[in-house]
Amino acid sequence: MKKQLLLVILLGCLHNLFGQYVAIKEIDQSGNIRILNKLREPIDVNSQLSIQINRNVLLNDVGQKISSNGDPKINALLEILRTYKGLIEKMKSSIDQYQEVFKRNSTLEQQKDAVRTVSKDALAILNIFPEDSESGKRLEQAFKENELKSRRKDVFEVILSFLIAEMHTQEGRLHELLKESGFYFQLAAWISTDQGTKPVHLEGFDTLTQGEFYSYERNRLYLSPAQLEEFKQLNAFFETLDRSNAFNRFSELLLDHLSKVIDIDSIQIRINDLREEIKDMESTAISQKDMLIKRLDTLVEKIKLLDQTLKNLKQKYFVADGIASAGSKLEVLYEFEQDLIGLKNQLEEIGKITKTIITPDDIKKLGEAAKNVEKSLELLTSDVTESLKRLEERSVKAYKMAIYGREINTAALEVSKKVYKLTLDKIPESTMLDLNFTGKREPGDLIVIRAMLWKGDGKSPIQTETHSFPMMNALAHLHMSVAYAFAKPVAKGKNFEGGPLVSILYKFKSHNLAYRNFLDIGIGLHSAAYDFNNDDTPEFAGGVITSVFKDYLQFGWGFNFNAKQGYWFTGLRIPIQSTPVSLVSTANQ
Repeated sequence: MKKQLLLVILLGCLHNLFGQYVAIKEIDQSGNIRILNKLREPIDVNSQLSIQINRNVLLNDVGQKISSNGDPKINALLEILRTYKGLIEKMKSSIDQYQEVFKRNSTLEQQKDAVRTVSKDALAILNIFPEDSESGKRLEQAFKENELKSRRKDVFEVILSFLIAEMHTQEGRLHELLKESGFYFQLAAWISTDQGTKPVHLEGFDTLTQGEFYSYERNRLYLSPAQLEEFKQLNAFFETLDRSNAFNRFSELLLDHLSKVIDIDSIQIRINDLREEIKDMESTAISQKDMLIKRLDTLVEKIKLLDQTLKNLKQKYFVADGIASAGSKLEVLYEFEQDLIGLKNQLEEIGKITKTIITPDDIKKLGEAAKNVEKSLELLTSDVTESLKRLEERSVKAYKMAIYGREINTAALEVSKKVYKLTLDKIPESTMLDLNFTGKREPGDLIVIRAMLWKGDGKSPIQTETHSFPMMNALAHLHMSVAYAFAKPVAKGKNFEGGPLVSILYKFKSHNLAYRNFLDIGIGLHSAAYDFNNDDTPEFAGGVITSVFKDYLQFGWGFNFNAKQGYWFTGLRIPIQSTPVSLVSTANQ
């Protein structure tokens, strides 16, 4: 009975989440399976992707394409299949009700109604197969064969089974016609990393070489050389600081970022030069010159607003006014990203205005003198564009990647000549993409899978379906981190003591990119070296720790074993490469 569902989808005409060309499942290292219904969905960096081809959806699309072109044979077959589908659904429902009535204590009248209903539906089927037709003869043969069986079917079930078999026969004819019509299918995949974008092998769909084996490492319980170097930098970063003003230095980092993104002085110099050039223009078109000055004044006002915004932000991130008054100190990290997006919008508006200050009509009326002004405007536009580019590259794009993962122009991906163009009857039912055979990759990299339907020798597919999968460290794992922490001994009268801290944090399983790249809560153990006795000898300490905001903020409780004192602490992490440790068994890999 399952096979009749094929036509339900074949003629469903719905190309929704459950009507995609490919059905994809993620199998992670722990053996858990996730159905990936969305066209863009995060996956674990070491998972396997099981890809099932929905032939019925493909055939539905092809059938509609051919039907719209008026092929009489295809149209006739589709009409027959639609009729069969409707009869099968009605007959199956009637049989179910008929059997249910005779299973329970029903009245004679209810039994008669059930028999009348199923008989009516059976007669509708018999009427489309005349006795002297080939189909009618096959139906008669089916009745005879049923009579010879030791366990005979109900006559209504014989009719239903026969109709389903006839439907499959017509489907076979449809497949042959579709094959002759010149439709082809392709399935291709790519991986995008910092090294670029390259195609990856899908068994049965291409002749590409299998990629090198690389399993993203989660099993190091030690600090890497890069982390050890950063550990030294942490000490150097804080060694000259007044411990009570630890966030002063942090604000300097943000201020430095702002000063490097937008060169407001250069933009203002360009504006002043431009104003002088317009005033010095030798032209009889006085009104035209005045119009340029007026437009330039509008631009100057926008530049002043931008300058004031920068000054306000620099004041905001000055410790005495901004960071010191922040609710959680590090909530400023989120505000900083939003402020940068605001700067981006201001720069875009300024860029648009620079392009409207002088028009082709102005150049025509002002003559040769306007060309120098036009060149100066181009330089000004270039300065604004460069500022916008730096802002996006250093801030906004990093923010988007943290939320959504790597993004690329999937429409521009080039399909390798080694990817097969398969006729519809040659399409494999499924394939597997093992990320461990796609080469070196990191969380944030991207897997793209594209299914394409082609007609003949067309230069582009008539239908395309693209799935994107940002990779992330999704499974529960351990994470080693370094920070500089400020400890407050429990004993009264003791001041804060600063020192380096190393922690091993448990990170919870999550397929949410925004959570992993921002909140990313961790709990675990830490070890630290403080000098509670002020004898210039580091003392061993350790305890429990909690981290939030991707380990930027760490806090907890510990015990100084040398000084025999407990302490509370809060720590600041500077972004450095960290080392995750898998909690998933990989013995079978």
